[in-house]
Amino acid sequence: MDWTREEENKENKWGATKMGSSQIRIVKLLTAGAILLTSCNENGAQEPSTNANDMKNRSNVQTQNVNNAGATISTTTQQNEEYVELQELISVLGYQMANKNGKYSIGDTGVEYEIQMDQVQALKQGEPFSLSDAPKMIEGKPYLPITAVSDLFGEDMSYKFMDGQIQIAPVGEEGFEENADVPLYGDVYEFADDPTDPLRNVDFMDDAGVTDGNIQAQALKNISVNNMLRTARRYLGVRYVFGSEYPDDRTFDCSSYTQYVFAQHGIKLPRTARAQGKVGKTVSRRSLRKGDLLFFHIPGRFKSKNIPGHVGIYIGNGRMIHALNEPKDGVQYRSINIPFWRKNFLWAKRVAY
Repeated sequence: MDWTREEENKENKWGATKMGSSQIRIVKLLTAGAILLTSCNENGAQEPSTNANDMKNRSNVQTQNVNNAGATISTTTQQNEEYVELQELISVLGYQMANKNGKYSIGDTGVEYEIQMDQVQALKQGEPFSLSDAPKMIEGKPYLPITAVSDLFGEDMSYKFMDGQIQIAPVGEEGFEENADVPLYGDVYEFADDPTDPLRNVDFMDDAGVTDGNIQAQALKNISVNNMLRTARRYLGVRYVFGSEYPDDRTFDCSSYTQYVFAQHGIKLPRTARAQGKVGKTVSRRSLRKGDLLFFHIPGRFKSKNIPGHVGIYIGNGRMIHALNEPKDGVQYRSINIPFWRKNFLWAKRVAY
């Protein structure tokens, strides 16, 4: 489902008309009730809304009515230990999962977790991490022990274990309701370029527009941001596949794309969007410079709304270049001034000065 295009269509429909707080609240409630967002899915990754196996798994997930707005997943007991089917949990959380040579990668639009069956060693936000107990295959499907559920996703969701079940409470979409009186189309959500950005009036798309000498004079942290953006542009159209890395797979996900582009210019970024969101200098959405990393929440009813799920590179004039499957497939330019990106923006980081 093209959820960014859905938001853009709303903007086109509403135009510049201002809405009152009550109207905004109704729109948000309708959106939260109608959409259980399953993150940015793509080629090679499983599509929860259409994939037959996922739909079969989802049939086992007991979603309560809107008054309780929770989800319950049954656990399985093996040798006196409780396990939960991994795909069911991932579907409820709205994450993607890819199995690559027995390694299960999990995340929003980029990998945040990696686990392997029968091993306690894992990766969490790009860092080595030890699980309390190892995942295992049960009847041909990957399962997590409930202790590992806490280890991996304890910061992501609100949940409790009770009577052979995991009960998950919504923490994501409803989080926007506390800001129901903040207009979606006002100064609060608008992006702006830093007027002191030395590259503000330099067009990185014009290969002949700037001499190397001028670029070097404007370099930030010993790199040419303009040349770095040209490198980013070079991969336009390269396909997005969740969990992939370039050049090994010849495809990107969101964070492997930013990591690769910056690495070509001597800046080493962590692998995951969450880890990348912890480096560099935090900058205001009103003072963006070309080359800044932009971090966004990917909404889901059961996920924390304060955790980055997507990253892109700012290219100026309210646009970014990023790897995603919507509305096109692959590395693409995108306006960040449509409602989806506006309201789900978390922060920007400057890693090249």
